[in-house]
Amino acid sequence: MTRRIVEKTVRETSVLRLQDAEEKVEAVLRDRLPLRGEGVEVVRATVALTTDDETVRAAKRVQRLLHEQELDELARRQVKARADFLREVMFADPASARLYAMLDIPERIGGAREGMDVDEVVRRLNEWSPRSRWVVTAQILYDFVNGLSESGREDLLKIVASAIATLGTTEQADEFLHTAHIAEDPLKR
Repeated sequence: MTRRIVEKTVRETSVLRLQDAEEKVEAVLRDRLPLRGEGVEVVRATVALTTDDETVRAAKRVQRLLHEQELDELARRQVKARADFLREVMFADPASARLYAMLDIPERIGGAREGMDVDEVVRRLNEWSPRSRWVVTAQILYDFVNGLSESGREDLLKIVASAIATLGTTEQADEFLHTAHIAEDPLKR
């Protein structure tokens, strides 16, 4: 009878906390004593728990692994929260980015690195914000080009290469055509 109570109570307790387990068992026994059954009455019981070294080592390994998993999960949540914050707050507009960079925030939690040119970072963020003229222009061009036939796309690329050759250099136009996989020289059209 007493053994069943002890085994049930100990099952819910870590082997790394034997003293706590003993106290818990003694409290449960105190509440249930006296026990009667099978011609026996138990009025008092004392419990002394022990465990072997290998079990303690195994429990410590399990505890350490669980702790490492918790730390890994915490690190993943922190990285996600930081990325969300940077995307939604800092990169929302140039003023927020500038203010954030001016604050004395340690680098390890997202502050600016020493020697970082904050104005340059803000300028670049502004260039690539979803409302910047270059991003809007690129989206319009992308949609336009996707609406063209394959031969229409090739003609457009040749026109752009010709403009590059006229406004820039022939080397740039050649590089553009090479990247676009078009062999024709725009200046020989």
